[in-house]
Amino acid sequence: MWGRGEIPASVPRVAASVVIDAALVLGLAAGAGLLAASGYGPRAAWVSACAIAASCLGAWWWDRATMGTSPGHAALGLRTVAAADRMPSHPLRGQRLTLDIGTGADPLRLRARPIHLDPPARRQRRSDRAEVRLVFEDGTRVEGRGTFVLGRAPKPQRHGDATMAVPDLTRSLAPSHAVLRVDGRGVTVTDLGSAHGTIVVDAAGRRALQPHLPTHVPWNSTLTLGERSALLERRDPIEARE
Repeated sequence: MWGRGEIPASVPRVAASVVIDAALVLGLAAGAGLLAASGYGPRAAWVSACAIAASCLGAWWWDRATMGTSPGHAALGLRTVAAADRMPSHPLRGQRLTLDIGTGADPLRLRARPIHLDPPARRQRRSDRAEVRLVFEDGTRVEGRGTFVLGRAPKPQRHGDATMAVPDLTRSLAPSHAVLRVDGRGVTVTDLGSAHGTIVVDAAGRRALQPHLPTHVPWNSTLTLGERSALLERRDPIEARE
């Protein structure tokens, strides 16, 4: 359940974070109420206090949904993420984990992790041995060969499919965004019906891929997946011996 280097936050620290958040909201609401009461009366104080509390609650929800944090979490070095993909999610939906990022790994810290697939046992032709290197706009590089599913938390679509996970703070990359099949001429890309789509930019221009329709993409093209983009580079590994 826990990833490498991840340390779960203790219950007392999580409780302390909740207390800090609640105290901050109540303090701001009380301060606004007293300030309004001094000039306009109890009703204005009540309205001001409710408005401040609602604003603080909205800010708390936004921080939790976009970065998995809050004032209490920031003060204690905690982060709450979704259990499935370790990304921030709706504060009140799904199974979530609170991690101690002060002493353990932070799942939102981008780390380039090249993927190396096991070479086949038989001798391959040169056209079959091509590998693809995806160079993303932030410098992240991932490599693969054969057929693999790319996404934020990808799952194989068919038996034998490999997976390539790409960190994505924009959350525009779907968990299983596209299937890539590498051959000697380039990469065949199939968008899996992602919400933000897949776009190819090559010598022929810019075109959006139709969902579930395999499309051949030549080497050195740019693949845009949601708000992430990557250059498709060809990599020829040393020929495997039988």
